[in-house]
Amino acid sequence: MDMEEPWRPLSCEHRGPDRIALTPLVVHSKRTDGGPRQEVAARLPTIRSCCVADRFARAAWWYEVDRTFGSWREGGYGRPRDHVRRFEGELRKALLAGVPAATRAGVRDFAAYRLLKEREHEERERAAAAAWAAAEATRLAEEIRREEERFQAEQERLNAEFWRLRAEYERLRAEEERARGGRTAGATVSPECLDVLGLPRNASLEDVKRRHRELAKEHHPDRGGDPEEFRRFQEAYEAAMRPRGRP
Repeated sequence: MDMEEPWRPLSCEHRGPDRIALTPLVVHSKRTDGGPRQEVAARLPTIRSCCVADRFARAAWWYEVDRTFGSWREGGYGRPRDHVRRFEGELRKALLAGVPAATRAGVRDFAAYRLLKEREHEERERAAAAAWAAAEATRLAEEIRREEERFQAEQERLNAEFWRLRAEYERLRAEEERARGGRTAGATVSPECLDVLGLPRNASLEDVKRRHRELAKEHHPDRGGDPEEFRRFQEAYEAAMRPRGRP
């Protein structure tokens, strides 16, 4: 049969000599190249001679025969030709001459056996599906765990890189501050800022800071100074202390 049946195969429990397998064949006779030829048009299910008298085995065989005839009526690739289907009645009569029809008791016993095997098959299918689902859930959980570990490791690496770059930035900034303290303001500040602060061109940044403190005390508005004059000193000081290249 085309479809796998849960109740198959049926094992023959009979013992003894002179047992043969009976496989009915539908043979088509024709002439080829002027001579008679025969070709097998269809093959029916096999039954052992020892099982013909067994009501259960005979019911199972007739069940397969009926399914075979049903598949022939449906047609399709590999099915017998139309003339084989047309002679289904005659074929059944020929089969009944060798294998008696199934009894009611045999049909009942075989139907109960078939339904039992089908239920067992369904239970196995459900158990296999549940086992697969459990295994898939375990696999996905493990994959998620590994992904979380990779994410955590990457986050820790990025954090470490951030703090390394932060330390490097602080180091460079400290070096810049140290270098700024050792060079003259005239090298980085416009002459106009130095003029507002009243400093010479070769004044250092320390001179700029000191001069700013003096002017702040003298001209701060809280001490009665001119706000506009204080603003001019403050802007000049901020321009003098701004790093090179920064707007």
